[in-house]
Amino acid sequence: KAAEEFQQKIIESEIEYMKEEYSLSDEDIEKIFNEYYLDYRDRGIIGSVFSDSSDLGYEEAWSLGYIKNGDTISERYFDYEKFGEDLVNEGENYLELDDGRVVSLNY
Repeated sequence: KAAEEFQQKIIESEIEYMKEEYSLSDEDIEKIFNEYYLDYRDRGIIGSVFSDSSDLGYEEAWSLGYIKNGDTISERYFDYEKFGEDLVNEGENYLELDDGRVVSLNY
């Protein structure tokens, strides 16, 4: 029982950190915890919080090398929003919150 109480205190501390660090509400965190299929319930499950699927699409396209610094052609024609939406809808690593922000989940 003492171990469970200790674990619950840690989880509560982690929730407070996530609320402050990522501006998440209790409902956001509950949705993340419900969607996250591993047993962990700490700040490490959140990789990043993107403002929307377009922001996610841009950041992932950049990190994967689909767009490059100074390459105006690819930046002009790459559909960040569609790419971000596909990442959210096709995979398990991203979760869209009710306000449109997207959370990347660490597995």
